[in-house]
Amino acid sequence: MGKRRLFYGYIITIAAVVIASISWGSNRTFGVFLEPMLADFGWTRAQISGAFTLGMMILGSGSILAGWLTDRVGPRVVLIVCNLFLGLGYLCTSQIQSIGQFYLCYGVIGGIGMSGSWVPLMSILTRWFVKRRALISGIVATGPSFGIVILPLVFSMLITAWGWRAAYFVLGLLVLGANMIAALFLKRDPSSMGLRPYGEDERPGARMEVQRLGFSFGEAWKTRPFWLLGFISFCDMFLINGVIVHLVPHALRLDIPAPQAASILSIAAAVSIPGRIFVGWLSDRITNRRALLLCLILSVVAFLVLLRADRLWTFYLFSVIYGLSLWSTGAILSPLTADIFGLKAHGSILSFTFFAGMMGGGLGPVLMGYAFDLTGGYRVGFYFCFFVSLLALAGVMALRPIPEKPRFDR
Repeated sequence: MGKRRLFYGYIITIAAVVIASISWGSNRTFGVFLEPMLADFGWTRAQISGAFTLGMMILGSGSILAGWLTDRVGPRVVLIVCNLFLGLGYLCTSQIQSIGQFYLCYGVIGGIGMSGSWVPLMSILTRWFVKRRALISGIVATGPSFGIVILPLVFSMLITAWGWRAAYFVLGLLVLGANMIAALFLKRDPSSMGLRPYGEDERPGARMEVQRLGFSFGEAWKTRPFWLLGFISFCDMFLINGVIVHLVPHALRLDIPAPQAASILSIAAAVSIPGRIFVGWLSDRITNRRALLLCLILSVVAFLVLLRADRLWTFYLFSVIYGLSLWSTGAILSPLTADIFGLKAHGSILSFTFFAGMMGGGLGPVLMGYAFDLTGGYRVGFYFCFFVSLLALAGVMALRPIPEKPRFDR
């Protein structure tokens, strides 16, 4: 009776890190599959990037439903179903013979699977933690970074040894195994286990208030911060996905060997691991908005470096700044949404922000692919990325708290 038990929120944190690592790490292997698939099928870069774009669009749309279902039925069923689709999508991609099949398997089935890979996880943790909320979000946001450090390098070697089809098949098995097990540990909120969120006010009568505090989705929809958060997320994911899909092929065109080219993204991911934790820690101290502003200032600097990058060390310099800036924003948006709108409809509101991000994330790669097809290089695309980074920074500078205080449903 006298022993203090481990707070279950930390177990959920570990499970969320596992799911985020494998889901996003597998998704971000797309760039290492690009060249061997182009060699086999003779598609254009815009065509093959279109499958990634379709997946991002479906991911964004599906995340709205995933967030809504998480608010109502909890995360476990949502994550099990989504990971079933994700694993099946990769298994089917290993057998494709046409561009249409690629769009169906990777874009549609895989996109549905990815729809549970972020919003449900971040919304759960926001409900489980009041104190250290941004720090915990930062820890979970390192999951994709862990995945991107490891999986592109591993699957680049698998592609070299066994071919891209076998590599996609292994990717599907990995998702179906590890993610399914981790999903079994998820719980919607502390009340389902008779617990309180970590750090919640323990005064009598305060136990459940934090879960009911805030704006409904309809109320949030009418506010300026709602749309600004969506715009910022759109810009962020436009930049992140555009670079992830096309940076390795760009480096290969400059005669950088394939392993070193793949390591450029791995370095960005590795740097973002301590970066996201630090940004989460910093956000708890200087506010989430100020931390986001700092990240986006650094992102502008990163794209200035990329525009002049032509040697491996300059790409590594870009990766360090890029990993510390844009990839660290994942630690901030969920707690910032809770700061502004409360928890009453956090999953639904966050899902719209994520949807906007996925629209940007889908548009970025295909626009950069078209720019390459038209100009024969990536310079125009990278200039556009620099412009979008300035727009994201302006969006954060315009973001202000809502004067009206959140309300309770009595």
